[in-house]
Amino acid sequence: MTSPREVLRSLRLFPRRRRRIPLWLDSLMAFDRGVWMLYRGVEVLCDELMLAWVPPSLYQDLMQQGYARAGHYLPGGSTHENGLFPWERAVITSSSFPHEGRLLLGAVGGGRELPGLLDLGFHVTAFEPNDVLVAGAQHLASTLHGAQVHQGSYADLIRAIHDGDGPLAEALSGPPFDGIILGWGSLTHVIDEQERRELLTALRILAPTAPVLISFFLRSDKPNQGNSERLRHWLRPWLDRAGAPYRPEPGVLVDPRFGFVYAFTEKEIYDLAFSCGYRVELLKPCDFPHALLVPIDPPTT
Repeated sequence: MTSPREVLRSLRLFPRRRRRIPLWLDSLMAFDRGVWMLYRGVEVLCDELMLAWVPPSLYQDLMQQGYARAGHYLPGGSTHENGLFPWERAVITSSSFPHEGRLLLGAVGGGRELPGLLDLGFHVTAFEPNDVLVAGAQHLASTLHGAQVHQGSYADLIRAIHDGDGPLAEALSGPPFDGIILGWGSLTHVIDEQERRELLTALRILAPTAPVLISFFLRSDKPNQGNSERLRHWLRPWLDRAGAPYRPEPGVLVDPRFGFVYAFTEKEIYDLAFSCGYRVELLKPCDFPHALLVPIDPPTT
């Protein structure tokens, strides 16, 4: 027979007494939280010191050093062996992207995308600035039919389009490209806003009708009110008083693997696209944030 006490408990009017957490477990959890907070604090301090004192002229050097050490991007490496990522394949095989033709692939890294793009029927012209990665991609391309890999950067592409010279001038000649891919996350390494606009404007000139697949780090449009952000806001006035010579724009972050990167808001992607003659056909923050930019038809006269 059910007792009155059990009836009250079933109605949650008389809850069961919670089991006391052992003191050793409570202490261990508190220690773990303290270590985590200390780790995050040191990480924020290091980030802010680098943002405040590292000149932007060193950003690209740090990035190249980081990628030169990243052997997993080379043929045989764990990342390279993934081939096309599912989100890349979904965009490239969609109705908004050409299904054949001449394709330009920037920041090809070690050539991860090449076999998959060739299997889809594209002829690929690719380029990569990093000495170590481009050697791996060129070796891979020599074993494939329909792929060429050149050494060059996005700055070299801009130079080739506007001045007609530089290491990529010859590679970019010939018929217009049918599609363009800026390699996995590479737009995140174009930190300067003016250079981003110059890059997309150059692509619009180079391939007036080609869609452009971009991928990037993404940050929220809403202000971050977490403990780490509060610590950053507390540190920055002190760093300014200490004579810190640099204060990068919001969105510039420190990546421990590759140095400095830029994280976009969704609005910034839309604004960048429109200012360079594109509309955003799709923007997906899931998987790895990416967008497909489609040229805006020139006005009829």
